[in-house]
Amino acid sequence: MQIYFTTKDVTNLISSYANESANYLNKTWAEFKKRLFEVALPINWRMELKKQLKQLSMLPAKSFQGFSTQAQTLQSLVNFNTQPAACLGTFDLAQYVVFGLPEDFQDRVAELKYMETEPFKYSDFKSSLSASFVALRQAHITPSQNCPTAPSMNPAAREELVWRVHLFLDSQGCCHFCKKM
Repeated sequence: MQIYFTTKDVTNLISSYANESANYLNKTWAEFKKRLFEVALPINWRMELKKQLKQLSMLPAKSFQGFSTQAQTLQSLVNFNTQPAACLGTFDLAQYVVFGLPEDFQDRVAELKYMETEPFKYSDFKSSLSASFVALRQAHITPSQNCPTAPSMNPAAREELVWRVHLFLDSQGCCHFCKKM
């Protein structure tokens, strides 16, 4: 296990806690938390999260709600334990979300001016965009894709299939009318 942690460049938090916890018994929670973060998190962890947020892109099979939730989770991690002035705001989050959308949907966002509402509220942005995204996806689905049709069967083939099912049920000792033994 130690080799795995070493090769993956993961700090052994338990070992550090066991070795240093006695030093922090008479110190404040803030000092202990600061040291815990130094040991447990990579040096540029907040920068890495921001990078992931900026590079976020929506896959074709993903729902907008799922994509937006993923972005909001990254935002809450970036904003964890920071001063309000340094927090990543909801407008910036919305911009990153729009940048990660497919091109045709980015055009739709610009066309409908979702980013220009005053005052900007992410919850309103998310619900409006979600509804538009569902409508846009429905417009791209043709009626033949929407409901699959059952394969047509001529009457003789259908009778043959029914006869085979009944024959199988009879061979198993089941009544083919009520399907009981």
